Amino acid sequence: MGTRTHDETIVDALTRLARANRDSEEGYSTAAEAVRETDADLHTLFHRYAKQRAQFAGELEQEIHSYGGEYPVQGTICGALRKGWLNLRSAIGGHDPDAIVVECINAENAALEDYEEALRQDLPEYLKEMIREQHDHFLETRQRLQAIKAAT
Repeated sequence: MGTRTHDETIVDALTRLARANRDSEEGYSTAAEAVRETDADLHTLFHRYAKQRAQFAGELEQEIHSYGGEYPVQGTICGALRKGWLNLRSAIGGHDPDAIVVECINAENAALEDYEEALRQDLPEYLKEMIREQHDHFLETRQRLQAIKAAT
C-alpha cells in the first residue's frame, strides 16, 4: 500500500468539489427547463445557478490540472445520487415547483458538506480561500431557496 502525496490529497479534494459543481450545474439546468413554462423567475434563477456552478467547476478543474490531476468533464451518476440531484427528477415529474425547490435545497446541503470537508483538509491557503468563497455562494443559494420555499 503506497502513501499518498500531498498533491494527490489536494487533487482528490478538488475533484470532489468539481464533481459536486458539475452535478449541480446539470441539476439546475434540468430544474430550469422544468419550470420554464410555469415560473419565469425560478427559471432565470436556476439558469443563473447552473452557469455559476459551471464557472466554479472550471476554476476547480484548472487547479486540478495544475496539480497534475485529470478530471472527467461530466459529474458522476454515483455523485448525482449522493447529491440528491436524481431526486429532482421525480419532483420534476410531478411538475411541482415547490418540490423542485426542496430537492435543490437538499442537493445544496450535500454540496455544502463536501465544501466543509474540503476546508478541513490540509490545503494551500489560496485554495482554501477559493473554496471558502464558493462555499459562501452555496450558503447564499441555500438561503435564497429556503426563502422561496418559506414564501410558498
